[in-house]
Parts: sequence; structure tokens; C-alpha cells
Amino acid sequence: MELNSTRRTALKLGALAPLAVAADMFDSQALERFTSICSKLTGFPEHLLDRQFSAALLQALVAQGVDVAALTENENSKLAEELAVEIVSAWYTGTLPTKPEPTVAKFHGALVWQALDFATVPTVCTRPGAWAEAPPESEDGNG
Repeated sequence: MELNSTRRTALKLGALAPLAVAADMFDSQALERFTSICSKLTGFPEHLLDRQFSAALLQALVAQGVDVAALTENENSKLAEELAVEIVSAWYTGTLPTKPEPTVAKFHGALVWQALDFATVPTVCTRPGAWAEAPPESEDGNG
């Protein structure tokens, strides 16, 4: 079955719904605590982390029955370590851990594009002809 462009657009917008709804689900203190934890895990300052994505990620984790408090109560437990990996993965890929399958909610704003200083988001042109230039020389001289 082939989707027409209107239906395809509606499906894409529907995938972004968690971002719009999640911000209202948690009190500001809970969201700030979670965002602070995300900042420590990702290595990015809190002011650079998108609050809507943070809320949507928290909502997705809670919807799965994940005890987010495990991150601070017993940071060295296997559960806390697995949860930390899932949170970091979500931020860097822009993908929410939703069921039955993950939802890409923030591809262009994923942290991977800020962490990689040698790459840009696919389909985003830095300037005309940039694709044809040789990559900048690295400090170790390996291209």
C-alpha cells in the first residue's frame, strides 16, 4: 500500500506528538532533576539540552515502567548503568525508547551532530560546494 503525501505528513507529525505532550506531564522540578542527570551523562551543559526532548524521554522511560530514580539511588547498579546507556543513546541519536519500536523525535537536533566537529547533519548543506572539498587536516596529520 502506497501512502500519499498528506498521509505520510500526518504520520511524521504523529511521531513528534510525544514532544508536545510530554512537557506538560511532569512538574518542573522533576524535569529539571532529570535534565541535570542527562547533562551529567551526556557531557553537555543543561542549557544546551532541549527541555521538550528531555520531557519526552522521561515520559517514554516512565511509560515502560522504568524507575528513573535508580540513577541516583544506586548509581553503580547494573540497572542504573543500563538506564544510563539508554539515556545517552537517546540524546545522541534523537530517538525515544518507545514501544513497539523506537521513535525518531529529534534527528537534526541529536547531540551526535554537535559532538562530531567533522560532520554535518545529512541533507544540511554548510555552504555550496562544501561536499567537494577535502576534509580539514587533523592535528596528528592523518587527514
